[in-house]
Amino acid sequence: MGFTGIVQEIGRVREVQKEKAAKLWDGSVGKSHTFTIEASAEILNEKTYVGESICTEGVCLTVTAFNRPASATEKGWFQVQAAGHTLDITMLGELVADSPVNLEKAVCVGQDISGHEVQGHVDCTVEIIKKWQDRDNLRLRFRLPQQLRSLIVMKGYVALGGASLTVCNITRDTFEVMLIPHTVQRITLARRAVGDRVNVEAHVIGKYILTQMDVALERERFLARLALGTSLVALLTAAGAMVLTANSRLSGASR
Repeated sequence: MGFTGIVQEIGRVREVQKEKAAKLWDGSVGKSHTFTIEASAEILNEKTYVGESICTEGVCLTVTAFNRPASATEKGWFQVQAAGHTLDITMLGELVADSPVNLEKAVCVGQDISGHEVQGHVDCTVEIIKKWQDRDNLRLRFRLPQQLRSLIVMKGYVALGGASLTVCNITRDTFEVMLIPHTVQRITLARRAVGDRVNVEAHVIGKYILTQMDVALERERFLARLALGTSLVALLTAAGAMVLTANSRLSGASR
């Protein structure tokens, strides 16, 4: 299950319910926001069900309640909940009533993928530092976080607010995308201003490649210690560190 980064429609936040002491799955308490989002029959169709995933401004969220529109010209609504971790690493906590949000239902087997593989697992947010018109197109420049410098590449895919876009310029500290007129009308990014934060997800394939490279590097270090006759205790310690590093990387890549 996943998404393609081809936004189906721009929904509208009807209501945000904020809880500072919501009961979480493990019995603990923490902050939580419940969003009621207005959407058309394209999103809330006959296949919609409680428990399905809808990519909402780039975040994979679970539908907890919904009301289908009475006709194709009317709007219905659905509810999703974001817990503390999601609110901490995304910009969902900044949403208020009337905020626009990109919406996409999960891709089905056999469906065309016109964008790229988007999980809806946001890595962090990026700040818009410049926005300007380039002939008929709109260009945006973002500050590039250090954690994404190895994952966002020239002419590579990046999901911004859940929209599949191509990196058209990159430096050590910034990257840029360009929106054609059609895309300007179809996603929320064009409505964002300089200084706004946008949810970003790097391509998952790059994450897996980096993870495997780290595992291979740890293995080479382990074998080098073995060849140098390192003590058994030190070898076991190194082996344990290698396993922990691999598990940590794999866990991070799957989020």
